[in-house]
This record gives sequence, structure tokens and C-alpha cells, in this order.
Amino acid sequence: MSDHIKKEFLDRLEDTRVGMLSAGSARAVPMSHYFDDDDPSATLWFITAKQTDLSKAAGAGTPGTFIVSSTDESLHARVEGTLSVSNDPAKLDDIWNKVAEAWFEGGKQDP
Repeated sequence: MSDHIKKEFLDRLEDTRVGMLSAGSARAVPMSHYFDDDDPSATLWFITAKQTDLSKAAGAGTPGTFIVSSTDESLHARVEGTLSVSNDPAKLDDIWNKVAEAWFEGGKQDP
């Protein structure tokens, strides 16, 4: 993917707040994505509870699929990659926001 196309994709993705994430036998569920504009790898981050099927699949390094669609942003994409688990509290602090807070009653320490 050229740098121009990658930048255009990320610009549109940034304004699209939710997509469907699936991995292995874990069913697709709606998830908000997070990424750092300054990260050249354009890693997508997701927050989920440890006991979910997606978290278990990510712990096993399972390939995942993220499907995102936004008519407003003229974005319809299927992104494939390998999921992994991060327990980095600094990264969680970096991506934590009101959307995540709404899903986790116990805050960042919610399992």
C-alpha cells in the first residue's frame, strides 16, 4: 500500500469509531479501534475484557479480521492481521477514553 493510500485510509478510519472484529472461532463483535497517527506501523488497538473469546484468541496469536464501514467517510474495508495481547498499563492509559469507560464499570482495572 502506498504511503498516500495508507494516509487516506487512516484519515478516514480515524473518523469512523466502530467496526466488527472477529478472530478464530470468536464471533464478530462491535469494537472501537484506536491508533496513533505518529506510529508508522499503524497498529490498531482494541480494548476488551480478559475473559472474552476475542481476548483468548488474541492470546493464541490468532489471525483476526476487522470490518469497518462508514458512508460518511466513504470507507468500506476489511483489515486482516494477527491479534496479540498487551498488558501494558501505559498503552492502556494512552488509548483509554469515554467510549472505553462506558463499557468497563470498574475502569481500567476492570478484568
